[in-house]
Amino acid sequence: MKHLLYIPALATLVIASCNNRSAYTSGDSILPTDSISVTDSLIAGESKAYVSITGQYPSAENALADSVRQWIASTISRSASYSGGEITVLTPSAISDGQKFIDTCADSLLTSAGHDFAELQKSDFSTTYEYDIRFGISYTSPAIISCYCTAYGYQGGAHGGTSALNASFRTSDGMILSYDNTFRPDGIADLTDIIREEIWVQYFEPDFPDGDMADALLINPLELELPDTLPLFGPDGITFTYQQYEIAPYAAGMPSCTIPYDTLRPLMNTDIATLTE
Repeated sequence: MKHLLYIPALATLVIASCNNRSAYTSGDSILPTDSISVTDSLIAGESKAYVSITGQYPSAENALADSVRQWIASTISRSASYSGGEITVLTPSAISDGQKFIDTCADSLLTSAGHDFAELQKSDFSTTYEYDIRFGISYTSPAIISCYCTAYGYQGGAHGGTSALNASFRTSDGMILSYDNTFRPDGIADLTDIIREEIWVQYFEPDFPDGDMADALLINPLELELPDTLPLFGPDGITFTYQQYEIAPYAAGMPSCTIPYDTLRPLMNTDIATLTE
């Protein structure tokens, strides 16, 4: 990333960028990926904005790669839109080149920041914006591959916001493994009960040894529902994660728990359960 020369002129915009597409391609035969990244900056008066997007982007041409590309691109685009950027139209051609796609997202974020800064300058006010998006592959097996996308955004105020999204895919056809196609309808209630117990034991109980779950949550524990975030398949089981503020205060972070496959298989559809054996 280039160093920025600060020029204290009200209408001056200075943008420095460093785009990098690594020549390295993952040796993973299940889903080859390219390492791509973009780091851009903008200064308007005394306001500054920084954006960094980096990760592993599928380079193959098959159903699995198409599905993973679509999920990564839609997640990055959605994260950017939450921070003020425009949602990129996710046509196959728009997401086929990962570097070009993240460059477009970074430009959108900085353009939005520039509009905000122009308004702030009218009131002689300045601030700093930060955007950091990272994505990649978190787990691979012959039958399942899992991906993550974390996004941090700060636009002034007491603190920024973070999301940690993930998705798992069946390698044979790229199907995303959701709650609906992974678990039997008659097993959802039992699954929710298991998550409620494990989220307490694994995440909250160490900080509330003499309390109960009601002390830790923003909701009634008995009204706990499945996380908005997709289940994340890994080597030891499935991880269930609640986003910031979904069930608990900001200070609690993102409550999560990992439940072994042996515990979950009786609740799963047979064709998905066999993928975890």
